[in-house]
Amino acid sequence: MKQVLHRMFFWLLRLVGSIGMPASSRLASRSNSSAIRILLVHPGHLGSVVLATPVLHAIKLCLPDSHISLLVAPWAKEVVEHHPDVDEVLTCPFPSRREGTLHPIKALPLLWQTGRQLRQGRYDLAINLRRRFWWGAALLLFAHAPLRVGWAVPDAERFLTTAVPRPQRQHVTISFLMIVSAGLQALGYPALDEPYTAERYPEVFVPDEQERQWVETSLQDKNISTDEYVVIVHPGSGAAVKQWRLEGWISCISQIYQAMSATSPVQFILTGSAHERPLLEKIRQGTEAPTTIIPTSTTGQLAALLQRADLVLGVDSGPLHLAVAVGTPTVRIFGPTDPQTYGPWGKVEQHTVITSTSRCASCVEMPCNRLDIPLSQLAKHDCTQRVPEGPVVAATLKQIGWHEEKACQYPRVHAEASTGLD
Repeated sequence: MKQVLHRMFFWLLRLVGSIGMPASSRLASRSNSSAIRILLVHPGHLGSVVLATPVLHAIKLCLPDSHISLLVAPWAKEVVEHHPDVDEVLTCPFPSRREGTLHPIKALPLLWQTGRQLRQGRYDLAINLRRRFWWGAALLLFAHAPLRVGWAVPDAERFLTTAVPRPQRQHVTISFLMIVSAGLQALGYPALDEPYTAERYPEVFVPDEQERQWVETSLQDKNISTDEYVVIVHPGSGAAVKQWRLEGWISCISQIYQAMSATSPVQFILTGSAHERPLLEKIRQGTEAPTTIIPTSTTGQLAALLQRADLVLGVDSGPLHLAVAVGTPTVRIFGPTDPQTYGPWGKVEQHTVITSTSRCASCVEMPCNRLDIPLSQLAKHDCTQRVPEGPVVAATLKQIGWHEEKACQYPRVHAEASTGLD
C-alpha cells in the first residue's frame, strides 16, 4: 500500500508540474539569432561544485553564444561567480535528506515556488547534475523547460525527457560531462569530444585582483617573503570522519621542515574555518617549524591564498579541490571517500593521493563513502586516523622535487592569474 501511494504521489506531482506548460517546444519558435538558454541545477557543497566547473566551459566550446544559468546552494555561490563562462548565478535553499526537508510532502512548497521563479528564465534545456536527487529532476518540469536531462534513477526519471543510465564507478567530473553531453545531443548538437580529461576540460576558479592583493598584503603582514617556499595545510573537512590526526599534522610539518630548511626557506600556513581555529592553534603550537594562521573571510580570498602557495596539504575537502582549480599542486589524505570518484581533477603529476588501507570493523565496503557518522561513533570509523605519517611526508617531498642527495633550488616566480582556459 505504501508503494502504491508513493507512485500515486509522484504521478500527481508530474501532472501538477505540467500545468500551464506550452504544448509546443520553445525551441521551435526561437529565432536563429536568439541565444539558447540553459539551466544547470547542482545542490552540492563547495568541492562538488568545483568538480562540476569543467562542464561550463565545455558548453561554451559547443555553444559560444548560449546563456548559462547555474542554480546552486547559497554556500556555493562564490564558486560559480568566479567562473568566466557563467552568465547568471541563482541560489536555492535545497531540501536535504539529512535535515528531513526532502520528504515529498515537505519539499513540495519550495518546489512549486522555485519552479514558478525559474519559468521566467524561459530555458530551452535544463539539466539536473545530481544523481540521486528527485527534487532537482522535478524542478526542471516545474520550471517548464521543454528539454529536461538527468540520471535514470527511481523517482527522478519520470520528470525527464532524457534519462541517462547511471554510469559505473568513475570520476564524478566525468559523470557531469556525460550528462551535459547528453543535454547537448538533446538540443541536436554533437556530443562532447572524448576522452574526458582534465587537460581538455579543466576546473576553473579565477580570483580577482582585489583578492590577490589581499593575499600579498596578508603575507607581508606575516613577514613571509617571496623567496620562501609556501606550504599550506588545510586539515579540516565538512565531515569529521574524513579528518586526520592532530599528531599526524604536527609530525608531518616538523619532518618536512627538517628536510627542507637546511637548503631552502620554507613557511607553513594553516587555513580553516572559524570553528576549526582551535585545531589550527594546536597544530601551530605543536611544531617548531615556522607556521602561521591566515584566516580568510571569503571563498575568493581562500582561493587566492591557495593559488599563491607552492603546495597544499589536506584531506578530502572542498578547499583541496579549490587548490586544483587555481593550479596549485596538492597532497591529500583519503579515508572513507573513493579517490577514483572524488579525487583531484587535474594533472596527474601535480597531485598525490594517500589512501587509507584500513577498513573500519563496522564497514562492509572500502571505501564506504559514509560521511554522516555521528561524533559518538567516530572511534569505530577510524580509517582516516590510521593513515601513517611516512607516506604523507614522502609524497610531499617528492611533490616539491626534494631529494636527500641534492636539494632543488625553487624558482620564486608566481604566474599571473589565469582562467585555465587558454
